[in-house]
Amino acid sequence: MDGPSSAISIPMKEEFHWYRLLLRYHDVRAFTTSWLPLPLFCAYRILIALYVLAWLLAAGAVYTSGGLFFIYLTYLSYIFLAVGFLWRAAASVVYTACYYGSSKTLEWLFPAPRLVTRDYSQDQIRWYIKVSWFIHTTSTVLAIGVALAYWGLLCSDSSKSSHTSSTSTQSTDSPSSSYNNATNLTTSATCLHTATNLHVHGINAVIAFLDVWMSRVPFQLFHFFYTTILMLLYLIFTLIYWGAHQGTKSGVIYSVLDYGNNTYAGLYAIVVVTLPILVYLAVFGIVVLRDAIYDALRKLPCNKVHAQVKAGKRRSDAEDFKLESLQ
Repeated sequence: MDGPSSAISIPMKEEFHWYRLLLRYHDVRAFTTSWLPLPLFCAYRILIALYVLAWLLAAGAVYTSGGLFFIYLTYLSYIFLAVGFLWRAAASVVYTACYYGSSKTLEWLFPAPRLVTRDYSQDQIRWYIKVSWFIHTTSTVLAIGVALAYWGLLCSDSSKSSHTSSTSTQSTDSPSSSYNNATNLTTSATCLHTATNLHVHGINAVIAFLDVWMSRVPFQLFHFFYTTILMLLYLIFTLIYWGAHQGTKSGVIYSVLDYGNNTYAGLYAIVVVTLPILVYLAVFGIVVLRDAIYDALRKLPCNKVHAQVKAGKRRSDAEDFKLESLQ
């Protein structure tokens, strides 16, 4: 029988309780540890954060329309992704430093789980872990959703718009066409444009998907509504922006959301809201599979934690906490 330290993930039936709507979790280890050794996991988070930050700066450097950079979901989602990775990297550095340094600081910043009664409704994570969790959940879904929407809806449209009149706002301001209109650039600059385009419209999704497997951060079933709210707010913004420009082309952020001239703009708006929900449910299924694989590996005879539990040795929650942190 597993000891209290084994229940980092929660049973499926717990997903349908009301408290799962909130950013509550019973075990901080889900956010600070991995199947990797702790120092290696910390190094991974630092490197991936710096990598994403570098490409965010590159995207800002090659974009030529100034403040309009911040009206596009592509760039907003990538900023969110970068902030999330930087936040988690900082948390990993602090956690690792405390683990190998001050155990009292570790217990204060990252309280040890208390699962003797298997009360999954208890909340054992601090506010900074909650912020990290919110950003991780939403940025992962947005990164994958942006990639799917770009290659499924916008890529062909941007190819067409790049052949329209150079006076058209859609052909100069949209992020996709700003990369396509690089005919006067040097070869190296064109390569940078292409590489940046791939990073904000594809590799971002690969990185987000990889991090789902590398970490143990939970995806709770009802948390899909966080991303849904963000997408509804963005749709409202596109409508206000379009209206502020009197419905002219200069107010169209994406051609599929041209509320004045695109007959199917309402349908595309529905897709914009529902696609993240479908992506979230898919990621939720992947996380369930990940946790099942991890739990199965934990129960192998060669696992030292499981072996000690099976032998009947008693350990305090704090000892369980530190021992499993290196698993």
